[in-house]
Amino acid sequence: MKSVYFRLKQTINDFIRQGASPNELAMAISLGVIIGMFPVQGTTTIICTLVSILFRLNLVVIQLANYLSFPFMILMLVPFYSMGHVLFSRSDFLWNVEELILLFQNNFWAAVTELSWSISYAVAVWLIFAPVGILIIYLISLKIIKRFKIQATS
Repeated sequence: MKSVYFRLKQTINDFIRQGASPNELAMAISLGVIIGMFPVQGTTTIICTLVSILFRLNLVVIQLANYLSFPFMILMLVPFYSMGHVLFSRSDFLWNVEELILLFQNNFWAAVTELSWSISYAVAVWLIFAPVGILIIYLISLKIIKRFKIQATS
């Protein structure tokens, strides 16, 4: 049975043999991970596809990174929404599920409006976080990819 390390090294080298450079792979990974943390559920697959077409990145790599980052997206939802409300000085968001359900039952459009603003605030925080996150993940993944590539060729 092959180790995870060996399979990862083999996969990276397969992509490089197909013509992807280490920089392109690292960029696809970093964009996939950060887009995967986008605080609007159900949009990341489409966004990653468009980004991969726009920047001519490997669609498989960016989507794989997107799907693997799903736990991080769940983990970051509350911080993105909370920081968004702090950033825009809005402390009246309903974090209680029962209150939110009651608001939807009593005034559907008010609930939709409140949630729309909350989503906008979370996206704004994500936009602030994304460039730094992309850079950090890019540098880390590039170093790993180059290490695997050097070891595989020697």
